[in-house]
Amino acid sequence: MRKLATLLLLFPFFLSAQMGGKSTYQFLNLTTSGRIAAMGGDMFTFQDSDINAAYWNPAAIDSNMQRNMALNYVDYVTDVNYGSVGYGFRLGEAGTLVGGLRYINYGSFVKADEAGNILGKFYAVEYALHGGYAYQIDSNFSVGAGLKLIYSSFEQYNSLGMATDWAINYRNRGKRINTALVISNVGFQFNPYIEGSREPVPFEIKLGFSNRLEHMPLLWHITLENLQKFDLSYDDPNNTTTDPNTGQVTQLEYGFADKVLRHVAVGGELFTGKALNIRFGYNFRRQKEMQLSSIRTSSGFSWGFGLRIKQVRIDYSNVRYLMSNTSNHISISASLDDVFSRSNK
Repeated sequence: MRKLATLLLLFPFFLSAQMGGKSTYQFLNLTTSGRIAAMGGDMFTFQDSDINAAYWNPAAIDSNMQRNMALNYVDYVTDVNYGSVGYGFRLGEAGTLVGGLRYINYGSFVKADEAGNILGKFYAVEYALHGGYAYQIDSNFSVGAGLKLIYSSFEQYNSLGMATDWAINYRNRGKRINTALVISNVGFQFNPYIEGSREPVPFEIKLGFSNRLEHMPLLWHITLENLQKFDLSYDDPNNTTTDPNTGQVTQLEYGFADKVLRHVAVGGELFTGKALNIRFGYNFRRQKEMQLSSIRTSSGFSWGFGLRIKQVRIDYSNVRYLMSNTSNHISISASLDDVFSRSNK
């Protein structure tokens, strides 16, 4: 078992970068939490016991997540929707295990043969059963690991796979600082969609930092994503120049600052009281990839709020991925101990 753990820890450094379109099971990187989505979509260094953070950062799991539950739903694009459910289990002296299920439903499609004859409908769905566990090294440091078992089905093409997450977390409660390094989606396909054609999973390395200000009710964060690859740019047909004499089109190079900022997501959470929190975020890469040359859009920006009603917290966020579409994220979370203890009074 120790040899296996060592191998999995070293495995990421032998992998090449896998960006969108070059790996399968991309739904693993979709943000289901309304709170996380509102703050830029890549926030995993919360300083409370938000159970949704356990999926992105297993080292953040603590005993306060026991018997906590979260339900998340996202109205994505057209009839595509996805969501997740998470729950914290007591393991006695061993600590806390957080498990759950996430899914994405791509909707129904018309099934036809080569001649265009309609044969009916088919559906496309993907699921991931996940679990995470953390070990507290001392009062500041913790390490964690997560496991995801994945099932994907596109009409007659099915696939089974697995992925693991590895994380280390540093939390200084006195200075209200939280830092985490996460290596996510280290895994492979057991069964590929097509025999003999295995695809990589969306491996990623992230580094996050958050700080709650001492004299202002504000938590802010900065997250560096996709650190396994420096240059995240691509050939954009809008980023070209045309020679007026020859008509030759030349692809322009992106600058160093542009390449650095594509790794950055920032956000904040304003605590207005015990019942209401206001959130905002900005994702530089999303804005770069979704921008249009002729129209100014708000892609990359996100906002939302958290509302506590008695023992239940409701989180909402509005995220613009495309110019013509915004996605609504809704999360409901609660501690079952608090709910039942209050109902028995």
